This record gives sequence, structure tokens and C-alpha cells, in this order.
Amino acid sequence: MLTIPSGVLKINKGTFSFDEDYFFNITEASEGHNLFRAYYMGGTTFILSMYPGTNSNATFGVDADRFAVIDVATQSFEWVSNFPVAEGGEDDPFYVGSPYIDTENQQLLVPVTLSSGEHYLYIIDPEEAIAEQSSQVIAESVKAVGILEVNED
Repeated sequence: MLTIPSGVLKINKGTFSFDEDYFFNITEASEGHNLFRAYYMGGTTFILSMYPGTNSNATFGVDADRFAVIDVATQSFEWVSNFPVAEGGEDDPFYVGSPYIDTENQQLLVPVTLSSGEHYLYIIDPEEAIAEQSSQVIAESVKAVGILEVNED
């Protein structure tokens, strides 16, 4: 079986080609998990949304439901702690929506529908790699979160 790892490549400033000496193997660093999406948090730090399951048991649908913090300079990888997980089962309504990168406060806001059907915003602190439950959202569903700005013009 051919396994192609998730990874990070680098293009050096002033060039248009990949740096042949740099490859951060995310699948290896995460012990077999695969990358879904990356959120740039500033400097050399990213928060990654990861698929559940490892290697041939990995899923590749819309169920990326765990997060990790990486530093691309040091190639460090750390799972985010305190993030909720699905209870399991075919009919589990657990859902992770599209996050919002709060650059002002250097955190990632993630909408989550728990297996119980309740909706919350979770805040991920990339410095500590910890998620914290924040506001409960009273709604039918929460698919994404963002911030609207008032334009006084």
C-alpha cells in the first residue's frame, strides 16, 4: 500500500520553487494522522485541523475533529488538549464548524455541536495548545463563526 504523508513544504523568500531541504512530515509527527486544513496564527505557528483515524483507518470526509499546534521553524507538533470529542456511533450529531482566526487576540474560535445537540464556541490558545469552552450558541446549528465590523462611512 502506498502511503503519502501530510506535510508542510517551504518556499524561500525571493524564489518560486520548494526548498528541497525542508519537509515537515505531519503524518509522522502525529503518529499517523492526516492534515485537513491549516490556520496561520502568526510568526511560525499554525493550528492544524486533523482527520480522525490513522494510516489506512483514517477518514477523509468532513469529519476533521481534532486540532494540533505546530511550529514550522522547530518542526514541533502538539495536540490541542481539552477539545471535545464525539461520543461515537453512526447517528452521532457531533460537528465541528469552520473556525475564525482572531488575529487581535491570537486565538482560534471554533464552533462545535456536541453529541448532546448543544452548540458552543471553543477558543484554542496556540501558545498553550489548550481549548476552552466559551459561549453557548442557542440556534438550530452553527456551521461557521466570524466577526462583522461596523463601517462608519
